[in-house]
This record gives sequence, structure tokens and C-alpha cells, in this order.
Amino acid sequence: MQRKSTAVILSLLLVLTAAFSAVQTVNAKKLERKMNSDQSRSFYELTENVEKIDTALLKAALSLDSHSLIKSASEIRAASAFAISDLSELASGGEGRGKITEFLNLAADYSKASALLHSDGSGVTDGESKTFTELSRHASELKASLEDIRAKVSSGQMTLSEAEKAVPSFDGAIEKAGTDALSDFGKLSYRGPFSEHENTLGTVMLDSLGETDEKTALKKAMECLGGRVVLVKTGETDGLIASYVFSGDAANTHYSVEISKRGAMPLSMTSSRVFGDAKITESECASIAKEYAASIGYKNLSETYRTDEGQTVTFNFAPEEGGVIMYPDLVKVQVAKDTGSVTGFSADGYLLNHRERNLSEPAVDAGDIDSGGRFDKKNARLCVIPTEYSGEMYCWEFPGSIGGRSFYAYINADTARQEEILFLN
Repeated sequence: MQRKSTAVILSLLLVLTAAFSAVQTVNAKKLERKMNSDQSRSFYELTENVEKIDTALLKAALSLDSHSLIKSASEIRAASAFAISDLSELASGGEGRGKITEFLNLAADYSKASALLHSDGSGVTDGESKTFTELSRHASELKASLEDIRAKVSSGQMTLSEAEKAVPSFDGAIEKAGTDALSDFGKLSYRGPFSEHENTLGTVMLDSLGETDEKTALKKAMECLGGRVVLVKTGETDGLIASYVFSGDAANTHYSVEISKRGAMPLSMTSSRVFGDAKITESECASIAKEYAASIGYKNLSETYRTDEGQTVTFNFAPEEGGVIMYPDLVKVQVAKDTGSVTGFSADGYLLNHRERNLSEPAVDAGDIDSGGRFDKKNARLCVIPTEYSGEMYCWEFPGSIGGRSFYAYINADTARQEEILFLN
């Protein structure tokens, strides 16, 4: 009897031991997955922050006054701090990680010192602009290397552990750039003391319109698709723009259309289908997009930008009043290059911001703004741009390019202060 009891106890111990081992194995795997997930996120965020540093360095190189420079320097320092934190989350990285950390600190310190030097309101000198551009070039190279590593991890060509060890190390060229920049930084420390924005000042336009019933909204939604798709209501939204949502299918394509509850204004449309070979030119697509916008109620628009996505082209339009472009009031239309059909649109910017504006003549003429030869003054135009905290500014828009990247610089038309720089690529 005693031997039988002992056997039972031993059996129970074996079962418990096996169960405990299984639990430990599961926990270990969960921990491993969590660590891999955390490190993968850190690697992704590192790449994103290096890209932000690259863009902010170029903005600093274009700064005409301390207002713009201080803003860019703040962006550089914040992104550098986050990038260094991302690096610290990686399990390894060797010499490469150390060199990157040095570069990130350098970019942050140089931009801070430069901002302090120009606290009197002046912009960067030609020499400082070249240094910022050179630092941006190396940041761009680093970003490209990180993106290549990330792509290899995603495709299975490289493990996350191998990726961490493959973190690039800067060569002598960047070390020399760092030394030169630090030299300037030493002098400075002794001498020195706007995708997509969604701005709203309140739905002024919609507030003046009456409530719409579901039947009227459905009719408008079907008009947006040329009456060729049978739609049914699939939902409602109650955000800044309360709306009805309608959906339907036709010719192997699913459509979704949003119509505002006030005024029955088309808010957005999305569709999904397989595209064929391009047969329609970009110029023809532009005409189709503008005519479509007018047909659904958005007239007197000017094209402000276009993005060729390969099989489709997306056009940005904004109202132009008295030669002034109203950027907050954007309408976007996407056209397929195989058939010329409209495959999507968005008008939330227009519905949130459009209203009557009383603009006076600019106090500053475009020709009187000293850009140091960095902007294309011949093609300057007046515009209203959205700002942080739901505001707007009356500006001159100047096109230009630096480091192989195109940009628009925005100079306040009343004060001549540099307000924003927008990179297009």
C-alpha cells in the first residue's frame, strides 16, 4: 500500500514538473516575443526620427530669421533625443551605435548653439547653412541605411538580432563633417547668448446650412458615383462633421461615401478595385479631377499640388480668391490612370475651414524680401496657410530646392517673418 502511494506521489510530481516546465517555456516565449516586438518598434521609430532630423536640418539651412531657426532647432533636438532613446533600446549595435549617438548629439548641440547665436533675430550665414546641409546629407544617408536594414528584416533576409549588429557606422567623411561642425559649434558657443494639417476655426460654412434627412443625403451620395452604384446606409458619424455613411458594390469594386448631415455636402469617397495599364495622361487626369470636384459642389478651385502614385494620381485643389490661394480649404481628388475614373476624394479641409475672408493688400512686397538667393522670387504667390492652434496666416509662398529636395517657403506678407518651410519630397 505504501509503495502504491509513493508511486502515485511520484507520478503527480512528474506531472507537476512537466506542467511547470511547460508554463516556463510558454512564459519564456512570450517574453522573447515581447522583447522582439519592443526592439522592432524601437528600430522603426529610430528610422522615423532620423528622417525628422534630416528634414529639420534642411529647414534650419533655409532659415532667414531666428523665429524659423529656433523652431527648426527645437525639432532637431527633440528628434535627436528620441532617436538616442530608440538606440538604447536595442540589445547591441557596437561601434555603429556609438557613432550614431555622437552624430545625434552633434546635430542637437550645433542647432542649439546656432539658435542662441541668432537670438537677435538674424538668420543663418551662408557658412552655417552649408554646415546644416552637410549634416542633413549624412542624416539622409543614415536614414537610407536604416530603411535598407528594416526592409531586409521585413522580407526575412535578416533577423532582428543581425539587424542590430548591422547598425551602420559612419566613415571618415562624416567624422570630418562632425569635426568641422564642432569647430563651428565652439565659435558659436562663445559668441552666442507645415500632408497633412487639419486646422479648424469652427465649421462656419456648415453651421449656416440646415439639417439634411437620410433620403436627401443618399441621393447626393449616389450622384457622387454618377448614379451607377446602388448604395445603402451603413453608418453615421458624430465628429467635427456629423455625417451619413453609405456603401455599395459594382463591377467588383466596393464604394463608401460620406455626406454631411448639414447641407448634404460630399465629405469623402473611397473605392477598391484592381487597376489596369495606364492609358490616361496626367494632364487629362487633372482635367477630370477638377471637373468632378465642380460637379459635386466644389467650384472655383485651383490645383496646388499633385502626387503620382503609379496607377492613380491625387490632386490637391484650393479656392483662389483675388489671386490668393486658400490652403486651409483643401479638396483632394484621386483619378485612375487606366480609365480616368475618380476613385476617391476628400473635402474635410474645405468643409471645416471655408468661409469669407477679408484680406488687405500685403504690407510687404515679394520683391523686397531678402532671401539670400535661396528662394525663387519670380514665382512667388500670395496664400493663406493654416497654423498651429487653429489659426491662419497671410503669406508669400516661394518655391525652391536644396540638397536635391523641392520646398515651399512661407514668408509673412505683413511682417516679412519666415513662418514655415514645406518639403515636397
